[in-house]
Amino acid sequence: MKHVKITVRTMIVIGVAVLLFAALPLASDDMLPMPDFNPPQGAVSDQELQAFGIALISIQEIQSEANEEIGEVIEQSELSEDRLSEILQLQQVDPAAIGESVADDELREFEVTIGSIEDIHETAQDEMIEEVTQQGFEVEEFNQLSQQIQEDPELMNRLQGMFMN
Repeated sequence: MKHVKITVRTMIVIGVAVLLFAALPLASDDMLPMPDFNPPQGAVSDQELQAFGIALISIQEIQSEANEEIGEVIEQSELSEDRLSEILQLQQVDPAAIGESVADDELREFEVTIGSIEDIHETAQDEMIEEVTQQGFEVEEFNQLSQQIQEDPELMNRLQGMFMN
């Protein structure tokens, strides 16, 4: 029996059924996990902060478009959201039981649906990485700045001030 590789984000999309990507930092498949450390708390220029904000707005737009596409894929599936979620959960918890609990036609539809969702996710991830690099950041640098902004209320206020006016 063929098993579909399911990412954590895909599981969240279907399992929670809210069709939103998890708010996780950008990553590419070939990146190693980042070590757990505090990013440097150096001064962030207005130019860096503005570029970060522009990239962040674009990322949110890309995520929104991807969420709509994923919603359409799920709506077009012959399986209900609940059944997709049930099969996904079964695959994660007890893959051996799939043959007993899931009909062959359901499994085929599940694999097609999940494949489409993963394709949308990969395309969106590539677009987000491209946007980050177009704004002059490496992915790791962008993620570090994101963490720094979340931890520094003054930096967060500066960023919000730039885009609220």
